[in-house]
Amino acid sequence: MGNETSTPRYEKKSIIKYHSDSVTSIAFSPCGTKLASASLDSSCVIWNLHADTDEKPEVLIELKEHKEGLKCVCFSPDGTRLVTGSNDNTAILWNMENDSEYYGKVVYRLIGHKEAVTSVSYSYDNKRIATGSEDKIVIIWSNFGKQILKLSGHTMAVSSVCFSHDANLLATGSWDQRVIIFEVNPNSNYNNFGKEVLKLNAGFPLTSVSFNNNSKRLATGCEDKNAVIWDVDFSNGGNNRVTQRGEKIGIYSSHAYSVTNVCFSKDGLKLATVSEDKTSIIWNVDPLISSEESHQKKLILKDHHNGVTCVDFNNDGKLMATGSHDHTIIIYKEKPPKEQTEQKNTKDKKESKK
Repeated sequence: MGNETSTPRYEKKSIIKYHSDSVTSIAFSPCGTKLASASLDSSCVIWNLHADTDEKPEVLIELKEHKEGLKCVCFSPDGTRLVTGSNDNTAILWNMENDSEYYGKVVYRLIGHKEAVTSVSYSYDNKRIATGSEDKIVIIWSNFGKQILKLSGHTMAVSSVCFSHDANLLATGSWDQRVIIFEVNPNSNYNNFGKEVLKLNAGFPLTSVSFNNNSKRLATGCEDKNAVIWDVDFSNGGNNRVTQRGEKIGIYSSHAYSVTNVCFSKDGLKLATVSEDKTSIIWNVDPLISSEESHQKKLILKDHHNGVTCVDFNNDGKLMATGSHDHTIIIYKEKPPKEQTEQKNTKDKKESKK
């Protein structure tokens, strides 16, 4: 069996102990060499990960403009902007251009929510930002801080928002137990922009939503300890479809307490789930294998001392990071395939005998 259907292999690279309260959200920069961490201590920190060396991560800059604890963070796809959301009911757009004299400065304050901003997402065309809030509202903003659209389909707090990779759809998850997928293609008919195109009933309050790389699958995390992958394929699949749009493709259930965050790797072949049970699980979710096989091809990580709140992969999937109520961030690196490791060990043994 090839590596694409093998059990994920990751090992701990470094532990970051810096924040003085829970780490609520983390995000890799598009280049994969930096990490942003948001915390209830009201700060967002940008880290140089020294990804290709054994050096410890170092602070590049600390962003402290919010008046209350932070709930979410997200880089723009081109890496020149960063958006944070806070319990102070605002989101802030920051300058992340390395060579700019305005690096680390506030570009725009996104003011429009009446309660805490719980989730942020940048569209992959780099033009729009979505914010979800405990006020039940989702707002879509331009990259220049202007409100474009308010979406009001939920009846309880919005916990998670995520743009599809083609930037045409926006998935929102809520404590009302529903996922709503909205049409947000800026080139669509005016009457369709902001239209609800699919609703998913999760049956429990939702904590997280994440599109895969081709926008045909959506992962959700819930208070019921499970993660689910749904068919959200809006293309014409014909008779080759195993599931229909809106149906569950697989249920991933190995956590003891609620799933707090879910994240696909950028190639869509792995799914990371984290939980209040202090564990992180990396699942092989290659479409070529069943969810039953995925349960046998998972890696369980037990390195945090309190509930795990957030997770993210870098672009090539070689690094993964988790944040926790224990105030720490753990960076994991992917281990080489077993065959490669065995070949290296054999070569080393031969060379040592010379």
